Amino acid sequence: LNLISYNNNLKYSSTELKDFYNQNQNKYMKEEKRNIEYIYLKKNKFINNFFPSDYEISKYYENNKELYFKKETRSFIQFNFKETEEANKFKNIIETMSDTSDIIIYAENNNIKFNTFDKIGYDELFENISNVLFKLKKDEKSDIIETDLAKTIIVLKDIQQESQLQLSQVSEEIKNLISEIEVNNFF
Repeated sequence: LNLISYNNNLKYSSTELKDFYNQNQNKYMKEEKRNIEYIYLKKNKFINNFFPSDYEISKYYENNKELYFKKETRSFIQFNFKETEEANKFKNIIETMSDTSDIIIYAENNNIKFNTFDKIGYDELFENISNVLFKLKKDEKSDIIETDLAKTIIVLKDIQQESQLQLSQVSEEIKNLISEIEVNNFF
């Protein structure tokens, strides 16, 4: 078959060819197909490859010291009463007690409910309680604090002063943080 002579015998204009194609377009289409391949990696198996050097840990610590500043916290006992009269009576009785353990014994013997809180920061309490608590001295008792929930008396047990954590205290935490960031960025 001679294609050149065959093509010369065809008498279709380009308009006719376009029209034919447009009318029969669905005959020239195939359904879309996709191939997907993936690899499942457990990033924790690679984390050892991303441990930072001591220098990188130290540099991160120096650049982010504010993240490793421990704010002052307070440990205290909180006594809640429904009525102001009950709170006043309790306040008068414990006023002469200088030892926190004596106050607890008295409360337990008289079925007075209380809560003990350890190392609580200023921002972790209602503002009206924080304001009073963070002005007290160790073993000092508050006046009655009126809240929407109760009439409250606080006895301050201990103060944990604010401090800058040392690099040796946080280096493992920083190492893990940098490693996690690096491995996540890699994957």
